[in-house]
Amino acid sequence: MAAQEYQAPESVSRLQQRAFIVGGVALLVSILGAVSTPGLFYQSYLMSFLLILGLTVGSLGLVMLQHLTSGHWGIIIRRPLESATRTLPLLAIAFLPIVLFGMHYLYSGHDKEKGWLNAPPTGEGALSAFQRSYLTLNGFYIRAVIYFVIWLALMFIFNILSKQQDASPEDRALRLRFKMLAGPGIILYVFVMSFAAIDWVMSLSPHWASTIYGFLFVAGQLISSMAFMIAVVVLLSRSEPFASVLQKRHLHDLGKLLLAFVMLWAYFDFSQLLIIWSGNQPEEISFYRTRLYGGWGVVAVIVLVFHFFVPFFLLLSQDVKRNAKVLPKIATSTIYGYLFALGLAVVASLLICVYILRFTLNYADSTDTPPPPSREALGKDYRALPPEPRLQGVPGHETDPQADLRKKIQEDSEANEKLEWIDRSSGIAQIPVKDAIKIVAEKGLNAAPSPAMEKKQ
Repeated sequence: MAAQEYQAPESVSRLQQRAFIVGGVALLVSILGAVSTPGLFYQSYLMSFLLILGLTVGSLGLVMLQHLTSGHWGIIIRRPLESATRTLPLLAIAFLPIVLFGMHYLYSGHDKEKGWLNAPPTGEGALSAFQRSYLTLNGFYIRAVIYFVIWLALMFIFNILSKQQDASPEDRALRLRFKMLAGPGIILYVFVMSFAAIDWVMSLSPHWASTIYGFLFVAGQLISSMAFMIAVVVLLSRSEPFASVLQKRHLHDLGKLLLAFVMLWAYFDFSQLLIIWSGNQPEEISFYRTRLYGGWGVVAVIVLVFHFFVPFFLLLSQDVKRNAKVLPKIATSTIYGYLFALGLAVVASLLICVYILRFTLNYADSTDTPPPPSREALGKDYRALPPEPRLQGVPGHETDPQADLRKKIQEDSEANEKLEWIDRSSGIAQIPVKDAIKIVAEKGLNAAPSPAMEKKQ
């Protein structure tokens, strides 16, 4: 018995037409951006590509999760999920501009940091032996092909089996086959997405690494794809057949899953921040230092608010999860929050950050505070003033924390190896630390006088 087919309602057709118009205008703007500022364009392009990829492969992960658990929550969104996965061939084509034109702009470093494409063989900025063997152009291309082949294979397998199930809905052997394939499929999805996140995003800063980085992308994709499905099914419920099928209990289940994914993402993200921040290693903390201060600090707050606080606290309410008007708005806010989170990961050129940063700098330049007196103007009184503070990252005080640390260690090492008089008349001299330790080990320390002796003196 063949399954009955339904056409999308008229509202979806109107939305599709508007999307084509917006997409055409965006394409023209993108071409203009690629010609005028290719560096910023490819950062933004990578961020946008990762957002759409998350909606697609995240939907694939949810399809496999539904087959593995046989949850009723997935029945109502299974067809939209499968439709989302079928855009993967288009995404494979959309990845070609990055491979063909954007590699130099993305992976050759930014600011003063060298990328893996132009890293020096030795000295500062050099890659480790493993990085030199892993981060190569041929390796990047081969692994990208493997990622898309695995995703496409999983997509075709589950879509073909779903079509077979439409013809034989009571086939228990087919249901068991779904489960047997869904378990390994989820593991493949997590592993492949983790390696793709390392290759495409984490390698933008090759000297920084995080073992939980790939799981952050998986959790973010589950959030965005689930939120997208909530918005889609509510939109479809305005007409038949969804109008008579979608019930409040379905929205409640989807809202609970969205809340669970939000909590999972927050756990991963906070764990990474806590471990790196408490370790306080210069090569690790620089990642967050770039993203938590200045204009990007505002973006970090937006991510925290719209990707965690808003959905978390609102979705705690049962009434909110069952409300067909409120739940899609919360879901949409999490998609925007994930977009800003990707902006933090890629350090892309979001206009809001540019405007905030320009406003901050213009305001600082326009203040009436007089500049500090120069050294020449102070003359001999210059030594009476404390040294000028070194504010890392503030305009006019651009310093590298790693270079500062190396310089400080070198200065301390040289100071500990000095051999010179401090006060020749009193017989006080400075000797190297290793010589002082040797003398103390051979002769020992003079015994300190007792309190009674001090009183007699």
